[in-house]
Amino acid sequence: MKKIAAVILSAAFLLTTFPVTARAYSSDTQVINTHGSKTYMGTEECWSERWDSSNFTDVTDEDVDSNEDLVIKGGKIGDVTVGDGQSLTIKGGIMDDVVCDGDITMTGGTADSLDSDSNIQMSGGKVSGNVKAEQDTVTLSGSAAVGGDVSGKEVDVHAAGGSSVSVSGTTEFSESMLLQGSSCNLRKIDGQSSGTLTFRNFSGSISAVSSVINMSVESQSTVTAKNNMELDTLSIEENSTFVTNSALTVNNIQGPGALITAPGSLTVNTGMSGYPVLNFNGSERAGLTVFKAKANAVTETQATVFGYNLSLDRTEGTYDYFTLQSVWGEAVTLDRTSASLGNGKEVSLKATVPSSASASGYKLCWKLLDPSGKFSIAQDSSNNTCRVYLTDTAGSTIYKATLAAYLMDSYGNVASGVKSAVCSITSTGSFNAGLSLDTSTVKIAVGNTYKVLAITDASAPPTQMSYNSAIAVVGKATYYNANGKKGWLYPVKAVAKGGVTIDIGGQKMMTTVV
Repeated sequence: MKKIAAVILSAAFLLTTFPVTARAYSSDTQVINTHGSKTYMGTEECWSERWDSSNFTDVTDEDVDSNEDLVIKGGKIGDVTVGDGQSLTIKGGIMDDVVCDGDITMTGGTADSLDSDSNIQMSGGKVSGNVKAEQDTVTLSGSAAVGGDVSGKEVDVHAAGGSSVSVSGTTEFSESMLLQGSSCNLRKIDGQSSGTLTFRNFSGSISAVSSVINMSVESQSTVTAKNNMELDTLSIEENSTFVTNSALTVNNIQGPGALITAPGSLTVNTGMSGYPVLNFNGSERAGLTVFKAKANAVTETQATVFGYNLSLDRTEGTYDYFTLQSVWGEAVTLDRTSASLGNGKEVSLKATVPSSASASGYKLCWKLLDPSGKFSIAQDSSNNTCRVYLTDTAGSTIYKATLAAYLMDSYGNVASGVKSAVCSITSTGSFNAGLSLDTSTVKIAVGNTYKVLAITDASAPPTQMSYNSAIAVVGKATYYNANGKKGWLYPVKAVAKGGVTIDIGGQKMMTTVV
């Protein structure tokens, strides 16, 4: 295809050589749009006046070169090249490959690719191929959709409040990347062995992250990673959470935010600081091996595990292995250890603190460890209660969280020597009223029956099951309303010696048959 150039030409050259296509405002911003069935290019001034074909160039299906600022509002053209450091704005239209010396701003239209020596901002439109600003910044927001890769020295993704940013290829950055919001679909993130990835006011999951050096989780973000990762530094701010069930190897962990991992999946090479909160998906129990660290890199007091102490159990080769150890002595207690919520519902928990707490200047605090971001809490310090809410948009998926009640000293640290209390929170996947069991652990002799009460306002009994009916079985529920409690009473019969979990509406009773 031939190329159409928008360049500054001398008046004499225009008059003698191109008398028909001369444009009175050739130094102004050039605009491409449709007129009738064709696509034309002319100055912004000419488009604002009565149509005069002599002021425009027909660029339908043609390649376009411009050394002026260019705005594309509509039409169908070929490749677009904007030189001389000028900028390009794409509001609509269909075009092939786009190359620009200056900034590119895209709010609509479609292109095969974008390549800029400066910044690229996409808040709309679609690019079927790659978007590149390797020496500067790519910013994606709104409904920006990229079918190929995105690459920049810096990449910013703003995906809040109805946004739908998507990148089908790899998002690459050499220095930094910022993710904000929740409505984005990024297939793969690559830090090119030099970049820092930051999450700010972010809630969601990231499917594949590689070659990122540092990661920072900030401003009440909840981030769930789905692949194995190796990091130099993982920094988690207060009230932010990083979740992974895959292998995580990190040199330094910086708190005081929460890190939720599967037991045994975390390796620390250099150290911890800022007292990060560690949680192990609600599977905490005394004696459980939870992570390993290079010998002498981590001490037993550098992280918080609610309800337990960290204990250096053993050293194997060059690694120390840490387990959970029960806390003895004074303790914060809760009026329930498990609770279940329907969508849009709430449940209230009350804490009891040791009598010595006030004398020691300790303050009762609550901490919600929620990998899903579906729960929220409201505290009432006047009566030591905390309400847990489940969003009414949780759907049928079963979500789990942990609520911890603990004492904080005058320095803002978790009080040592006082056991924290925890409650397991589970969604029911429905709009049923809140559900909890009056028993969380029980021992039953072989042949005997124990009745467990499911406390709920539900008009129908929650579903019940035994994880191993060879050890214990759970029978049909009967309605119960007495002693200030109402719900459904389930008989659990012990069959043979062993351990088994009884599940009622997502709430669990750990049962030992003796």
